[in-house]
Amino acid sequence: MYPENYDIIAVQGDTIRWSKFFIDETTGTTFNFNSNYVLELTVRNGYYPAPLVASYIKQVLPGMTLTSPQGLTGGIGVASGTTGGTCNFCIGWSFSNEMSTDRMCKYDFKANNTSTNSITTLLRGNIQILPQVNYIQS
Repeated sequence: MYPENYDIIAVQGDTIRWSKFFIDETTGTTFNFNSNYVLELTVRNGYYPAPLVASYIKQVLPGMTLTSPQGLTGGIGVASGTTGGTCNFCIGWSFSNEMSTDRMCKYDFKANNTSTNSITTLLRGNIQILPQVNYIQS
């Protein structure tokens, strides 16, 4: 049942990456991220209306191939079509450096189906940010 909960532990200032494979709950088959979808990943320092840390929006294009977002700013990579179902997520180090170490940050990943005008929260969770022990400038 959506939304699935997935918690992450990361060090402040590190690039945070993870991947998830999604199954369509209605059909039991691979989730088809087709060109009807706009995907959004939102990260906050707490529940809404806590300050926004990062927000990524991706319009799925026909035949889009899976990409790995880069580490400075991050993003969403998606495999579209019937063989898709996988998303790569990346919160760039420039954003994770702004996350609070004194509480759990919150995130959610939503799929907006523009053909049916429906929004589904597919994934959500906590991001525990650990303080840095040693700081390396990049």
